[in-house]
Amino acid sequence: MIATGAPVSDSDIAWFATVAVRTGRVWTLPDAVAAMQRLDPATEPPERVRAYVEMLYPHAWAGNALALDAVIDLNGEGRLFGALSDATLQRIVTAAQAAGDGRAYLRLALQLLHVDAPGEADKARARDYLTRAIVGDHLAVQVIARTLLEGLDPGSAQAPVPAVRPPADRAADPSADPPAGPSADLSAGPSSEAESELAVLE
Repeated sequence: MIATGAPVSDSDIAWFATVAVRTGRVWTLPDAVAAMQRLDPATEPPERVRAYVEMLYPHAWAGNALALDAVIDLNGEGRLFGALSDATLQRIVTAAQAAGDGRAYLRLALQLLHVDAPGEADKARARDYLTRAIVGDHLAVQVIARTLLEGLDPGSAQAPVPAVRPPADRAADPSADPPAGPSADLSAGPSSEAESELAVLE
């Protein structure tokens, strides 16, 4: 459908690409994710959103970086997948730890900081994610995370950063399914100051 150039909606692209991925044609995942990013949460049919979640999440938890990035980006207030549950956040943190490159931690931090005036609680969570990103094995991620952490706490990024582990107060719930509807608590995309740097990681 996409290859023919025939007029097609983003919803249909996301839907049919999702069906293709679920039937083994994983090479259509980039088309599915790109279309999902353009969808209007207020008008997308809930049954389609549920199908997107059921397709995307297993790929994210299995270590697919594109799927994990999409899960982070599509959860949030006013976003396609709705409010980010604690169980889903823990799965993201677990996947980020397994990846080891700090990309997902950096993305989570950027979500929290890309607002006009982040609150102290969000800043504290962002500091934690940035600290985790710094000890990853991706040099570009380390540099961006250190720069952002220095902006939050001048001088802090110069000190040695200890190894970190996932927070013990969040219990993973592998069976939990996030709500398929608009809204979320970790919203927004990359900040303008790091947007160009983050692009090289995608």
